[in-house]
Amino acid sequence: MEMNDQLTHDLLQVYDEYILIFQNFPDVQINQIPFEGSWTPGQVADHIIKSTKRIPDRHTAPPERAFDAKVASIESVFLDFENKRKAPEYVEPGGGPFERNVILSQFDELKVRHKAALADVDLTQLCLNFELPVVGTMTRYEWYRFFVIHGQRHLYQLRNIIKVINN
Repeated sequence: MEMNDQLTHDLLQVYDEYILIFQNFPDVQINQIPFEGSWTPGQVADHIIKSTKRIPDRHTAPPERAFDAKVASIESVFLDFENKRKAPEYVEPGGGPFERNVILSQFDELKVRHKAALADVDLTQLCLNFELPVVGTMTRYEWYRFFVIHGQRHLYQLRNIIKVINN
Protein backbone atom coordinates (compact mmCIF):
# COMPACT_ATOMS: atom_id res chain seq x y z
CA MET A 1 0.00 0.00 0.00
CA GLU A 2 1.33 3.42 -0.92
CA MET A 3 2.41 5.67 1.97
CA ASN A 4 -0.43 8.19 1.40
CA ASP A 5 -3.01 5.40 1.22
CA GLN A 6 -1.77 3.78 4.44
CA LEU A 7 -1.79 7.08 6.28
CA THR A 8 -5.28 7.87 4.99
CA HIS A 9 -6.48 4.46 6.15
CA ASP A 10 -4.95 4.89 9.62
CA LEU A 11 -6.33 8.39 10.12
CA LEU A 12 -9.83 7.55 8.89
CA GLN A 13 -9.84 4.51 11.16
CA VAL A 14 -9.15 6.74 14.18
CA TYR A 15 -11.94 9.14 13.19
CA ASP A 16 -14.28 6.17 12.61
CA GLU A 17 -13.59 4.97 16.16
CA TYR A 18 -14.58 8.38 17.54
CA ILE A 19 -17.70 8.36 15.38
CA LEU A 20 -18.67 4.88 16.59
CA ILE A 21 -18.19 5.86 20.23
CA PHE A 22 -20.24 9.03 19.90
CA GLN A 23 -22.99 7.36 17.82
CA ASN A 24 -23.57 5.02 20.76
CA PHE A 25 -23.02 7.57 23.52
CA PRO A 26 -26.06 8.76 25.49
CA ASP A 27 -26.63 12.49 24.99
CA VAL A 28 -26.88 13.12 28.73
CA GLN A 29 -23.35 11.78 29.29
CA ILE A 30 -21.53 13.81 26.61
CA ASN A 31 -21.22 16.77 28.98
CA GLN A 32 -20.81 14.75 32.18
CA ILE A 33 -17.61 15.27 34.18
CA PRO A 34 -16.51 11.75 35.18
CA PHE A 35 -14.11 12.79 37.96
CA GLU A 36 -12.36 15.90 39.23
CA GLY A 37 -9.79 17.28 36.82
CA SER A 38 -11.13 15.31 33.85
CA TRP A 39 -12.55 16.53 30.60
CA THR A 40 -16.05 15.53 29.61
CA PRO A 41 -16.42 13.21 26.60
CA GLY A 42 -17.55 16.24 24.60
CA GLN A 43 -14.40 18.12 25.57
CA VAL A 44 -12.22 15.21 24.44
CA ALA A 45 -13.95 15.33 21.06
CA ASP A 46 -13.62 19.12 20.87
CA HIS A 47 -9.89 18.89 21.60
CA ILE A 48 -9.31 16.28 18.88
CA ILE A 49 -11.37 18.26 16.38
CA LYS A 50 -9.40 21.45 17.13
CA SER A 51 -6.00 19.78 17.13
CA THR A 52 -6.48 17.82 13.90
CA LYS A 53 -8.32 20.45 11.86
CA ARG A 54 -5.42 20.96 9.43
CA ILE A 55 -1.67 20.74 9.16
CA PRO A 56 0.39 23.94 9.04
CA ASP A 57 1.75 23.45 5.54
CA ARG A 58 1.28 26.79 3.81
CA HIS A 59 5.08 27.14 3.65
CA THR A 60 7.13 23.98 3.13
CA ALA A 61 10.66 22.96 2.25
CA PRO A 62 12.53 19.71 1.69
CA PRO A 63 13.73 18.36 5.03
CA GLU A 64 17.41 17.85 5.79
CA ARG A 65 16.57 14.60 7.60
CA ALA A 66 14.42 11.53 7.08
CA PHE A 67 10.79 12.55 6.52
CA ASP A 68 9.66 10.23 9.33
CA ALA A 69 12.50 10.82 11.80
CA LYS A 70 10.27 12.24 14.54
CA VAL A 71 7.56 9.58 14.51
CA ALA A 72 9.25 7.43 17.17
CA SER A 73 9.58 10.38 19.56
CA ILE A 74 5.95 11.40 18.92
CA GLU A 75 4.90 7.84 19.78
CA SER A 76 7.01 7.75 22.94
CA VAL A 77 5.57 11.05 24.17
CA PHE A 78 1.92 10.65 23.21
CA LEU A 79 1.44 6.90 23.70
CA ASP A 80 2.79 7.08 27.26
CA PHE A 81 -0.63 6.93 28.87
CA GLU A 82 0.76 7.25 32.40
CA ASN A 83 2.20 10.70 31.66
CA LYS A 84 -0.51 13.36 31.72
CA ARG A 85 0.02 16.31 29.44
CA LYS A 86 -1.55 19.75 29.44
CA ALA A 87 -3.01 20.81 26.11
CA PRO A 88 -1.69 24.08 24.71
CA GLU A 89 -4.22 26.88 25.12
CA TYR A 90 -5.01 27.08 21.40
CA VAL A 91 -6.38 23.51 21.39
CA GLU A 92 -7.94 23.44 24.85
CA PRO A 93 -11.54 22.31 24.61
CA GLY A 94 -14.41 24.68 25.17
CA GLY A 95 -16.66 24.34 28.17
CA GLY A 96 -19.64 23.06 26.24
CA PRO A 97 -22.32 22.06 26.25
CA PHE A 98 -21.55 19.79 23.31
CA GLU A 99 -24.08 18.09 21.06
CA ARG A 100 -23.61 14.63 19.66
CA ASN A 101 -24.85 15.49 16.15
CA VAL A 102 -22.44 18.44 15.92
CA ILE A 103 -19.52 16.28 17.08
CA LEU A 104 -20.40 13.56 14.55
CA SER A 105 -20.71 16.11 11.76
CA GLN A 106 -17.32 17.62 12.62
CA PHE A 107 -15.61 14.22 12.57
CA ASP A 108 -17.22 13.49 9.19
CA GLU A 109 -15.92 16.84 7.87
CA LEU A 110 -12.40 16.02 9.10
CA LYS A 111 -12.52 12.67 7.31
CA VAL A 112 -13.51 14.30 4.03
CA ARG A 113 -10.92 17.10 4.38
CA HIS A 114 -7.98 14.86 5.22
CA LYS A 115 -8.88 12.14 2.71
CA ALA A 116 -8.86 14.78 -0.04
CA ALA A 117 -5.65 16.37 1.25
CA LEU A 118 -3.83 13.05 1.46
CA ALA A 119 -4.90 11.94 -2.01
CA ASP A 120 -2.21 13.91 -3.78
CA VAL A 121 0.32 15.56 -1.50
CA ASP A 122 4.06 15.16 -0.98
CA LEU A 123 4.24 13.90 2.59
CA THR A 124 8.01 14.35 2.78
CA GLN A 125 7.88 18.16 2.81
CA LEU A 126 8.77 19.98 6.05
CA CYS A 127 6.00 22.28 7.32
CA LEU A 128 7.50 25.62 8.32
CA ASN A 129 4.46 27.45 9.69
CA PHE A 130 4.37 25.94 13.16
CA GLU A 131 6.43 23.95 15.65
CA LEU A 132 4.68 21.40 17.81
CA PRO A 133 5.64 21.88 21.47
CA VAL A 134 8.18 19.26 22.61
CA VAL A 135 8.63 17.95 19.04
CA GLY A 136 9.45 20.97 16.85
CA THR A 137 9.00 21.39 13.10
CA MET A 138 7.53 18.35 11.36
CA THR A 139 6.99 17.02 7.85
CA ARG A 140 3.51 16.49 6.49
CA TYR A 141 3.97 12.78 7.12
CA GLU A 142 4.88 13.42 10.76
CA TRP A 143 1.91 15.77 11.18
CA TYR A 144 -0.53 13.16 9.91
CA ARG A 145 1.15 10.46 12.01
CA PHE A 146 0.77 12.84 14.98
CA PHE A 147 -2.96 13.10 14.20
CA VAL A 148 -3.21 9.30 14.31
CA ILE A 149 -1.09 8.88 17.45
CA HIS A 150 -2.69 11.80 19.28
CA GLY A 151 -6.10 10.44 18.31
CA GLN A 152 -5.18 7.04 19.76
CA ARG A 153 -4.08 8.70 23.01
CA HIS A 154 -7.43 10.39 23.44
CA LEU A 155 -9.38 7.29 22.40
CA TYR A 156 -7.67 5.59 25.36
CA GLN A 157 -8.69 8.53 27.57
CA LEU A 158 -12.26 8.47 26.25
CA ARG A 159 -12.64 4.74 26.88
CA ASN A 160 -11.47 5.26 30.48
CA ILE A 161 -13.96 8.12 30.92
CA ILE A 162 -16.75 5.89 29.61
CA LYS A 163 -15.83 3.15 32.11
CA VAL A 164 -16.05 5.64 34.99
CA ILE A 165 -19.35 7.11 33.78
CA ASN A 166 -20.90 3.66 33.30
CA ASN A 167 -19.93 2.41 36.78
